[in-house]
Amino acid sequence: MNLNQHLCRLIGGKMTGEASPEELLQLQFLAQENPQLESILAILAGLWGPAPLQNEKALQQAWQRHAKRMEKTNRNSDQAERSIP
Repeated sequence: MNLNQHLCRLIGGKMTGEASPEELLQLQFLAQENPQLESILAILAGLWGPAPLQNEKALQQAWQRHAKRMEKTNRNSDQAERSIP
Protein backbone atom coordinates (compact mmCIF):
# COMPACT_ATOMS: atom_id res chain seq x y z
CA MET A 1 0.00 0.00 0.00
CA ASN A 2 1.49 3.34 -0.98
CA LEU A 3 1.43 6.44 1.24
CA ASN A 4 -1.57 8.03 -0.53
CA GLN A 5 -3.67 4.89 -0.12
CA HIS A 6 -2.66 4.60 3.51
CA LEU A 7 -3.47 8.27 4.11
CA CYS A 8 -6.88 7.89 2.46
CA ARG A 9 -7.60 4.88 4.66
CA LEU A 10 -6.60 6.83 7.78
CA ILE A 11 -8.77 9.80 6.80
CA GLY A 12 -11.70 7.55 5.95
CA GLY A 13 -11.37 5.78 9.28
CA LYS A 14 -11.34 9.07 11.13
CA MET A 15 -14.38 10.40 9.27
CA THR A 16 -16.43 7.25 9.88
CA GLY A 17 -15.29 6.79 13.46
CA GLU A 18 -13.68 3.45 12.64
CA ALA A 19 -10.04 4.48 13.13
CA SER A 20 -8.17 2.93 16.02
CA PRO A 21 -6.45 5.19 18.57
CA GLU A 22 -3.11 4.31 16.97
CA GLU A 23 -4.38 5.29 13.51
CA LEU A 24 -5.69 8.60 14.88
CA LEU A 25 -2.30 9.32 16.43
CA GLN A 26 -0.57 8.48 13.17
CA LEU A 27 -2.90 10.79 11.25
CA GLN A 28 -2.37 13.55 13.81
CA PHE A 29 1.39 13.19 13.46
CA LEU A 30 1.19 13.32 9.65
CA ALA A 31 -1.03 16.41 9.83
CA GLN A 32 1.41 18.18 12.13
CA GLU A 33 4.20 17.46 9.66
CA ASN A 34 2.14 18.66 6.68
CA PRO A 35 0.14 21.91 7.05
CA GLN A 36 -1.77 21.21 3.82
CA LEU A 37 -3.01 17.91 5.22
CA GLU A 38 -4.00 19.66 8.43
CA SER A 39 -6.09 22.13 6.39
CA ILE A 40 -7.70 19.34 4.40
CA LEU A 41 -8.61 17.48 7.60
CA ALA A 42 -10.15 20.64 9.07
CA ILE A 43 -12.25 21.17 5.93
CA LEU A 44 -13.37 17.54 5.86
CA ALA A 45 -14.27 17.62 9.54
CA GLY A 46 -16.38 20.72 8.92
CA LEU A 47 -18.13 19.15 5.96
CA TRP A 48 -18.59 15.71 7.46
CA GLY A 49 -19.19 16.85 11.01
CA PRO A 50 -20.86 14.83 13.71
CA ALA A 51 -24.50 13.88 13.33
CA PRO A 52 -26.73 16.32 15.16
CA LEU A 53 -27.91 15.02 18.50
CA GLN A 54 -31.61 14.38 18.66
CA ASN A 55 -33.63 16.11 21.31
CA GLU A 56 -34.48 13.21 23.62
CA LYS A 57 -37.85 14.65 24.62
CA ALA A 58 -38.91 15.24 21.00
CA LEU A 59 -37.78 11.74 20.10
CA GLN A 60 -39.83 10.23 22.94
CA GLN A 61 -42.89 12.26 21.94
CA ALA A 62 -42.61 11.15 18.32
CA TRP A 63 -42.33 7.52 19.43
CA GLN A 64 -45.41 7.87 21.65
CA ARG A 65 -47.44 9.38 18.78
CA HIS A 66 -46.36 6.54 16.53
CA ALA A 67 -47.26 3.90 19.16
CA LYS A 68 -50.72 5.45 19.63
CA ARG A 69 -51.35 5.41 15.87
CA MET A 70 -50.29 1.78 15.67
CA GLU A 71 -52.51 0.88 18.61
CA LYS A 72 -55.47 2.64 17.01
CA THR A 73 -54.81 0.91 13.69
CA ASN A 74 -54.68 -2.49 15.41
CA ARG A 75 -57.95 -1.82 17.28
CA ASN A 76 -59.68 -0.80 14.05
CA SER A 77 -58.31 -3.85 12.29
CA ASP A 78 -59.50 -6.17 15.09
CA GLN A 79 -62.99 -4.63 15.04
CA ALA A 80 -63.23 -5.01 11.28
CA GLU A 81 -62.22 -8.68 11.47
CA ARG A 82 -64.86 -9.41 14.13
CA SER A 83 -67.61 -7.81 12.04
CA ILE A 84 -66.89 -10.01 9.01
CA PRO A 85 -69.48 -12.85 8.91
